[in-house]
This record gives sequence, structure tokens and C-alpha cells, in this order.
Amino acid sequence: MLSSTKVKKFGAKVDIDGTLNAEGLDSEKSLLDDSDIARFEGNLSFSSEDKSNGNAERELRSSISHGSESLRREGHVTFEVLSASVTKEGLSKHVVYTVLITRTPGMNSDDVLIKKRYSDFEKLHLALRKAYVTQMDEVSFPKKLIAGNFTQETIAIRSRAFEQYLSHVHSMETIRQSLTFKEFFYQDNLRDGYKYMRNGDYKRSVVNLENALLLQERLLGPSHKEVIPTCSALTVCYNLMEQHEMALSFAENLLERIDNHSNKYKMPVIKLMIRLCWRLGKDKLDLENKLSDLRQQGFEADGPTLHEMAVKTKIP
Repeated sequence: MLSSTKVKKFGAKVDIDGTLNAEGLDSEKSLLDDSDIARFEGNLSFSSEDKSNGNAERELRSSISHGSESLRREGHVTFEVLSASVTKEGLSKHVVYTVLITRTPGMNSDDVLIKKRYSDFEKLHLALRKAYVTQMDEVSFPKKLIAGNFTQETIAIRSRAFEQYLSHVHSMETIRQSLTFKEFFYQDNLRDGYKYMRNGDYKRSVVNLENALLLQERLLGPSHKEVIPTCSALTVCYNLMEQHEMALSFAENLLERIDNHSNKYKMPVIKLMIRLCWRLGKDKLDLENKLSDLRQQGFEADGPTLHEMAVKTKIP
């Protein structure tokens, strides 16, 4: 969270390999002024071309690796700009910032990265200022320059400013839960994931849903209510792809997340897990006992399947 709009200016020194190092000076300037540079520790990598494909690079499958202990620990979220690449498109060019999202303690076995341009950050900022006038009143944002947008000094200050900016807005629950905030990170992945699932393109659905799941877990927490439908949809996709081991792994992980007596997903998840265990030749007695207990507790035995629930999920 930003505690002040003041930052320390430093003298920039560029090594031969293009890595910018910082040497601190004492003068204080406003974060809104791009002629001044936020002090930072460590190295920021610069390159003249973005060679990665897509808007994010992240390891998949992490959603099935979290134990019950990590699900209980919500943790603290940090944002770090790892690199900034100047990319050309025809006669124009722009800077792509690669941001690492970390939640501590735990949950960082896989890197969760997003790639965003200055215009993406600006669009988010303008939308949040319009919707949340009071909350955003003291949130600083780096100005666009008429010239000098591609100097290493400008990129350095923006990198540090974007880290602080994301930390600040994420710290406010109202904004963190807003559709505008989610649009910046993963909402398109959710829309595409469910669209492909409904159209029977499960491979594309899985890619989008797993991207969304990783970001949801980092930004909202592994046990957040919005994580459950995404994990459920992934379970369905893997089952329909006949990747039954993966489907069972996701289902087991899903069951940990909904371990209470009122969740509508519990009965259909257990019923699917019983079928998956039967297909894989695994013991299903414990699951059958759980199913019997749920029926005695009044859970609807003939309710919708997990597939039916996933298909009917509405994504704004």
C-alpha cells in the first residue's frame, strides 16, 4: 500500500548489458512526475523486443498442488515488475511490462506473470477513478510524457510506480472485488474459458481457465468463493477430455475448498469423484460414505451435475 506520494530520486547508471542500477540521492519529488525516479533495490531487465507469445507466462497445474494448510492461509500479495520490453508495431512502439504476482506465505511454487502496456494501466486507472472517486483520490499514477517515454529512466520510474499502484489498489477490498479490477487481470480468460467449454473446445477452455484460476488464487486467495466455479469448470473439462487422473486431482482439490455443509457444489463433486474412481480402479468407499451422509443431511440427491452447473455459470 502506498503511504506517500513522495519518492526519492536517484542517479541512474546503465551497465553495458543494459541493466539499470540505482544510486540513491536525497531529493524528494512527486511520484506523478516522470522526470523523477523511484528508488528501488535489485536490477530491472530491459530489452528492445518482446519475444514471448501471449499476454502472460505462467506455469499451469498449480491449482492441484495446494494442501489444506495453504488453503487456510490467505497471505499477502505483492507485485514486482521483472522486465520491461520496448516492442515495435509497424511505425509505432510501446513498452510491455512483465509483472510477477506473489502471495505469501506459500502458493509461489509457480510464477504467475502478466504482461501489460502503459495504456492498459492507464485504462484501469481512469476507470477506477471514475467509479471510486473517494478511494482513488490519493492514489498516484505516472503521467504520460510528450517525449522520452522509452528512456531507461522513464521505464524505471514507471516500473516502480506500477508496483506501488497495484499494491495500493489491491489493498482496498471494494476495488479488489470490482469487475474493473478483474478485467485488468483475468476476466477475459474466464469469458473465453467458459465460451470454449460450451462450444466443446475443452483444450482451449482449459488454457484460459487455468490462467484465470492462478490469478484468482493469487489476487483473491485460494479459498475465495469465486475460485470454486473456476476449479469446478476445469474438473468438468478434464473429465470430458477423458483425462481422468487430472479431473480427479482437480475434483479432490475442489472438495477441499468447499469443505462445508452448505455448498451447492459438494454433492455433484462427490458424485463425479465416485465415477472417476470407478474408471481409474481406485477405492471409492470413503466417497460413497460421504455421499450417503450428505443425503441424510438433506442435500438434494438428484440435483444438477457438475457439468450442468458449469455450463450455466454466468460470467459478467
